[in-house]
Amino acid sequence: MRKFLALTLNTARDIIRQPVIVILTAACIITMGMLPVIAVFAFGQEERIIRDGTVASCFVYGLFLVVSSSIASISKQIRSGTAGSVLAKPVSRELFFAATYCGILLVCLLFVAIAVMSAMLSVRMALEGIYTDWLVGAIFGSSVLLAFVGAAAANYRGQNFYSALFKALFICLLTALFIVAFLKPGAGFIQLGGNNQECAYCREHALHAAVLGHFGEFIQWRLAPVSLLLFGALSMLSAIAVALSTRFAPVAVFSCCCLVFILGLIADYLLFTVAGGGLLAGLCAVILPNWQCLWIDEAFDLSGAVTPGYILKACVYAGFYISGVLCLGILSFNRTDA
Repeated sequence: MRKFLALTLNTARDIIRQPVIVILTAACIITMGMLPVIAVFAFGQEERIIRDGTVASCFVYGLFLVVSSSIASISKQIRSGTAGSVLAKPVSRELFFAATYCGILLVCLLFVAIAVMSAMLSVRMALEGIYTDWLVGAIFGSSVLLAFVGAAAANYRGQNFYSALFKALFICLLTALFIVAFLKPGAGFIQLGGNNQECAYCREHALHAAVLGHFGEFIQWRLAPVSLLLFGALSMLSAIAVALSTRFAPVAVFSCCCLVFILGLIADYLLFTVAGGGLLAGLCAVILPNWQCLWIDEAFDLSGAVTPGYILKACVYAGFYISGVLCLGILSFNRTDA
């Protein structure tokens, strides 16, 4: 168990030290922060537009992140000879492969946590009626800026800048979400195109102009269960990327993952609507990952919440799929020259 934990933590540390991982995470946060500007033209559908946009951003950026993580871990270690050095010690190939995958999962878990907190702050910025809470936006932006300042200070003291930034983003966004959870939509709201409409939202929705309110009253906590679906989807992508990294070059791994990602999104339409179903179509449907079952549009019930039964079914499906892919990956890794 000690060997497994050591290899897992070392893999996670090596991944977050890669510049591309932090760049993708920061780009995802910035994209989510810009969504409320688009949502002001949604005509009453601001929350849904931002919610779907943040989940899609996490999904797409997560695709690049898991592929980059697999390339920075097992693929790089096989080609540099590091894997051979580790396997020369009393470490089995199965243990090394499983620990590498778990290290990638740790990075994905932290990425999903950062993305979901950013999504909650982004949804909180825009509400119905073409209003934008610039106070929340300022807190959101300041937390990201503070994370960069803290990472720069850590780098000055000799720490790795990218690793420090990845950790600082989590801490600063968590602090920002905690502060925003106490705020009411009051002085921070400005109507688009208005001159002095700071409390217009309060008057329209019969709210008091007080800044502080009950904790989490205006935070969309319903996005928290969605993180399980996102993590399940990224875990499936990670398993595919790690399994492919044992045999193929990084460019081929990235191309295959993009192809699997796209085909998984349109598999139902291609196999059962266009091809008309059949035995071959059913077999392809089993092989290709069904991203639709992990998509939140079908997970929300009439009240706007994600049902626990839906999450359980999706997680069970993701677990079985990951187990099958990892078994194939271990078989492939056992036949490599690492």
